[in-house]
Amino acid sequence: MRCAIRRFGLAVTFGALCAAQDLKKDLERIAATAGGRVGVSAVLIESGEHIALQGDRPFFMASVVKFPVALRVLELVDDGKLRLDQRVQVKASDRAPGVTTLDGRFKPGAMFTIRELLEFMILNSDNTACDVLFRFTGGPPATESRLLALGIQGIRVDRTEKEISAAYSASRAQFLKDSRDTATPDAMAALLAKFEHGETLKPATTALLSGMMEKATTFPNRLKGLLPPGTVVAHKTGTWREAATNDAGIITLPDGSRHIAISVFTNQTKSGVDVEHTIAEIARAVYDHWAH
Repeated sequence: MRCAIRRFGLAVTFGALCAAQDLKKDLERIAATAGGRVGVSAVLIESGEHIALQGDRPFFMASVVKFPVALRVLELVDDGKLRLDQRVQVKASDRAPGVTTLDGRFKPGAMFTIRELLEFMILNSDNTACDVLFRFTGGPPATESRLLALGIQGIRVDRTEKEISAAYSASRAQFLKDSRDTATPDAMAALLAKFEHGETLKPATTALLSGMMEKATTFPNRLKGLLPPGTVVAHKTGTWREAATNDAGIITLPDGSRHIAISVFTNQTKSGVDVEHTIAEIARAVYDHWAH
């Protein structure tokens, strides 16, 4: 049997190659239960070992985009162009559709700090907070430019949350074909690996964002769903009707010295299928492969 795994400048034993091939088969089997498209990319950050399933295919990000947006915000904090305690005003035009709107405190003219908006965006996936931050950081083009400067290709940031919602309402069929605001699982996993390596932000802002992602309250049954209790996962979920049920993050392995960057994206999965459980099974298979 031919076994293969992508690696970067490291020797890999035949046994490791075969184990990786077994994992790839497990991922294919698990993904098939969801129907539709499922993309996975996982990197053992400290060694560079990389396993993927449709890792180079673009998927609509939904709210996973808020991780790159946060990186752009905190880049400006690192550069002294924004302050975390800086208070900014919310406009009526900033309001975007979503489950929560600034913790129920939205009203035109209300003031929030940059830190509060970041917390709303990462912890609660607040769309209005995201659009306010876009306004103060140069919009989607500036976020995408930051990714390119980091050497990340394969992530598109094209529209605000409000613009995305309007596009879906205008034509669901066209929306599902749109290549805007998409990412490949490989690109998102590479960005997460750079973040964990400390290559995207200064140490203090890296720790701040990592802590927020560990405390995120949205959809705990995805990446975290089947992992051992107490496993540390810093992640950002994304959900958009049939267009996306996603999760991307960093899983800390039991010894505390190794980390997995993983992104799982889905699109147009079968109605009634528990896609969150599919994501949880994928995360557990990857975790077991490298934890032991």
